[in-house]
Amino acid sequence: MGATPQSALAVAVVPFAALGMMEDELHQMMAGALSTMLHSDCALVGGHSSEGTELALGFAVYGSAPRNALLTLRGMRVGQTVILTKPIGTGTLLAAAMQGGSRGRWVTGAVESMKQSNGPALAVLRAHHCQACTDVTGFGLLGHLAEMARASKV
Repeated sequence: MGATPQSALAVAVVPFAALGMMEDELHQMMAGALSTMLHSDCALVGGHSSEGTELALGFAVYGSAPRNALLTLRGMRVGQTVILTKPIGTGTLLAAAMQGGSRGRWVTGAVESMKQSNGPALAVLRAHHCQACTDVTGFGLLGHLAEMARASKV
């Protein structure tokens, strides 16, 4: 983590529908992707699209970082402070939403948070000489902290 994005490849899946509807969905997805990429000075250089049963969009993003500037799991030290740059629990909230168990405003808040670039957080982490970093995903906060502790031998 900690690289500056430079280029990306997209993978888009559009649900089967009338050709015009499929083209419109693909156009809307790619317009949103391009807007975000341009904001981050990242070029969308290609990709692949296909038809499927569910709408999906993913990216392989390539970037660069100065030598020894990447933030990894290693480097955590006893007594350091854990900093969260975004709210946690979005995966749990979205899973609940799929079951009809969360409020619309909660989901809207989660989506707004997920839409925010991690770039400003990276600048703060670098300014304060962050020594280890991870993203909190399906393993949860404790799972990722345990992974960092193992990698850092603490």
